[in-house]
Amino acid sequence: MGSHGRFAGMVFRPGCRVAVSAFALSTLTLFTSGCGGGSTSSNSGSATGPVAGESTTVAIQLSSTANDEFVHFNMTIDQISLTNQEGKTTTIFSTPTGVDFIPANGNSIPFATVSVPQDVYTSAAISVSNPSFSYISMDPQGGIYISTDAYGYTPTPPVVNLTGPITISGSAMALKVDLQASQSGSYSGAPPNQTAYTINPTFQLSSFAIPAKPTSPQNGLSIGLAGQVTSIDNAGTTLTVALAGHPLAGSQSLQVALDPSTVIQGVPLASSLVPGTLIDFDLALQPDASYAATRIDVPDATATNLNTGQIMEIDPSYNYVMSDSTQQEGSILSDQPVGMGYPYEFGASTSFFTSARFQNLSSLPFNAVFNGSTLAPGQMVSVASTSISFTGGTWTEPTSITLVAQTIDALVTSVTNAGGSGYTVYTVQLAPYDLIVQMNSAAGAAVNSRLANASTVNVYVNSATTVLNSTPLAAGGVFRFTGLLFNDGGVLRMVCDRVDDQVPQ
Repeated sequence: MGSHGRFAGMVFRPGCRVAVSAFALSTLTLFTSGCGGGSTSSNSGSATGPVAGESTTVAIQLSSTANDEFVHFNMTIDQISLTNQEGKTTTIFSTPTGVDFIPANGNSIPFATVSVPQDVYTSAAISVSNPSFSYISMDPQGGIYISTDAYGYTPTPPVVNLTGPITISGSAMALKVDLQASQSGSYSGAPPNQTAYTINPTFQLSSFAIPAKPTSPQNGLSIGLAGQVTSIDNAGTTLTVALAGHPLAGSQSLQVALDPSTVIQGVPLASSLVPGTLIDFDLALQPDASYAATRIDVPDATATNLNTGQIMEIDPSYNYVMSDSTQQEGSILSDQPVGMGYPYEFGASTSFFTSARFQNLSSLPFNAVFNGSTLAPGQMVSVASTSISFTGGTWTEPTSITLVAQTIDALVTSVTNAGGSGYTVYTVQLAPYDLIVQMNSAAGAAVNSRLANASTVNVYVNSATTVLNSTPLAAGGVFRFTGLLFNDGGVLRMVCDRVDDQVPQ
């Protein structure tokens, strides 16, 4: 933007203005009842099956199965309904709510808690409006294109596939709505020569009984959420948190229980979590379908605004950094979000952190350093500040920049052991459309710090990594890896805390 001349401009397709209007008006309070915590046994489901006339409390969670093609996949979910074996349809959700599914890739994001009549349901329908997706590309001259393809309508009803009949029974259970991103959108060519696009949302709907202690996003653990504390009860045991989101996705809030087992990072005590505090946190779905925090981190207690996204561009001569703004929150950004490609200029007072979720960085067999000189295009960062500049040519100075987790979909090309460190190193190949590859590939780009071999990442996996893939993790396979991405002297290395099944590249 502005004087650097590297930003080619946003490219919006027909219908985007309609989508912006619809999302901006969308709000939802997710949970208003008290949140329970500390239960040691699950009462989800019922051995006797559904009971006529009874209802079950159901936590609806969002997820997505995506490769690295899209940086956003937005829509408004208008309605969710289930149909039983006799053909009777029951609407279980009907509050239009804007969402972005890409931050939920491989994760589990709280959406709503509803009451559902007990029954066996054999089909489902999800009504959406204003679907859109965004992707980023770079031309041979280094010009960056941020493209958003959108419909102001939904041309065909979304496809909803069930993993099996959904039995709603017992006092509480969960439903997961998983967007199959690659099946839901496609485009031909890239700006300035894009020729066509399609958007046909396709979902997979599944149910699960809530365990006493969720262990992964597959059974109720939500990892690495960003939010802002809006209130805390007098006892200090329940927070109300506004979830960070895409600028078009509206605002959502939920109640989160605290208990003595909640790990507090960045501040001394839970009592430091006052309204306005920006947090990074993990949640465990409880047997009564409420949520309890397992970890809460305050990366920067001075910050009042936070902008999270992948780095698109860096200019070392100006300490200038620009990201794609995946999620925004704070005193200004919650009401006046900035667009993708918003510039920051860090200075001597800017602190650099790594996500406190990763506690094993000192034991890695490489030097895991994150600072102003190791920033690299494609890294996922949270940029914190106390103000936001809306004046052209004047850039916001961050109070801190934190390296946070991201997910890559990559082909394993080789597997080695990192000496006696306990880590296995998977050398993986990214797809050509991956933002990491795109933002490091322009010939003759003068202002960006680009890496020569950014299509290759070395992924470090050890016994602490949660392995959720159903096929063997071996050379020749494509998998989704989630972790922190470091620039180690021009080599990209990821310390991985989760592995998921592949999405075709």
